[in-house]
Amino acid sequence: MTVNAQSRSQAFDMSQYFAPEIINPTKRKKLAMVFSGETSKGNDDFTYGLSKHLDFPVQCHFERPYLTREMPRGIPWHNFPVVSDPYYRISLGGNGSYRSVDFNVNGEKLTSEGVLENADVLVFRNNASVRQCALSAYEMAYALEKFGHGKRLVFVDTENGAFVSTPVADLKKPMKAELRFLYSYTVNFMAIAMKAARALETDNPMRGRDFAPFEEVRLCGYQGIRARAEIASHPLALQWLYRLRSLGSFDVSYASEYHDFVARVSGSSGEFHQVSPYSAQADLTLPLPDGVALLRHDDGNHTLAFDQERELDPVLAQLRTVLNGKGIKFDAVGTTARVARQLLDNSSDDGNRFFSLDHGAPTAWKGTGKHAPLAVAGDVASAPLSYFAMKFVRYDEGARTIALSDKGHRFLDMLHPDCEDPDVMLRWIGDDGLFRDGVERSCDEWIMRFFSKMKTRVNHIE
Repeated sequence: MTVNAQSRSQAFDMSQYFAPEIINPTKRKKLAMVFSGETSKGNDDFTYGLSKHLDFPVQCHFERPYLTREMPRGIPWHNFPVVSDPYYRISLGGNGSYRSVDFNVNGEKLTSEGVLENADVLVFRNNASVRQCALSAYEMAYALEKFGHGKRLVFVDTENGAFVSTPVADLKKPMKAELRFLYSYTVNFMAIAMKAARALETDNPMRGRDFAPFEEVRLCGYQGIRARAEIASHPLALQWLYRLRSLGSFDVSYASEYHDFVARVSGSSGEFHQVSPYSAQADLTLPLPDGVALLRHDDGNHTLAFDQERELDPVLAQLRTVLNGKGIKFDAVGTTARVARQLLDNSSDDGNRFFSLDHGAPTAWKGTGKHAPLAVAGDVASAPLSYFAMKFVRYDEGARTIALSDKGHRFLDMLHPDCEDPDVMLRWIGDDGLFRDGVERSCDEWIMRFFSKMKTRVNHIE
């Protein structure tokens, strides 16, 4: 027998490839509270990786704190403007996308608060985009501080599967300046700017009768009226009004293109679902060209939707031949590139295509152009719905344009001229989309200067 054969016949030590509880089942498990935005998918692998890192058996409780931003009440007028970190109402007991039941620890049922109090290890699971991860980390750190665990260390799950021990306070840093700025902006706007709005008798934008005049101006999939807090929650909402005033009017005919297309192709064959390039239902085994979507209707028929500028594209002609050869019945319908893109993205949200008031860059706010543009999030993009309800913006159904109403002009005239600042936020945002380090003082100074000037103009309003 050769030496190699002898070595192969010896038992291989695999102990290092098992979780600690397999090797030493008598060892007490450490209780780990894992803050994560995901459901239970992949939790077994995560628990294994954590136990290997700690070299100790662990029992994981996956938690997602739910934070609701709270506004102060009764601040005296003479104290405004103010700056402050945000305050939240905290609710524990979330496990991914659903509410969790009591957690069993060594035979004892514990609530989420009880698990936190008894946790040996705190972990933050990094499983989202850069921005969402930073926001989740801030919320977790806020909850830990409020529950008396602000001095503890947290194991942060990195992308390569390793864990880094991090102080709770450090987890707030990436979003601290931005959230402080946005919260301070909202508190001051609700007190100062809305005083001017109330003077125009537009304090209740939720009245149902306000909806009809702009019902056909679809800014997003949501068809309801937004509360006035929407325009106070983001500085760009006010800048949107200033930009619309400078434009005079803005063509919004394209804002309902998607909904018009859907109504047209769904009229006879019913609702549709996009057919993926390799869908078994369509027996389609070739990738769809760019700007082309194959839609399957409830009655079994199909619509081949395509960017009308590609009507003579040979690839599109080949696709039609293939579909005919497979016996797939379809209607070929041309549309705009915007609609084709929305069909491919499975998105009916026109809000961010509307908010920028720039047909050339529909999904980004450019400001003056001195800084990199800011992608417009859906919650910000829907803010103009409030302006329609408040009668600050009017819609010309015939021309399909929007413009400031007399009330809108009067509202802006009641504010200070220096309140027009299209570069707000853009000047502080870094390449990663977050506020840069060291800008907190500049943000605070902006809040004090901006709202102090605004206050001088609305002070006389009773």
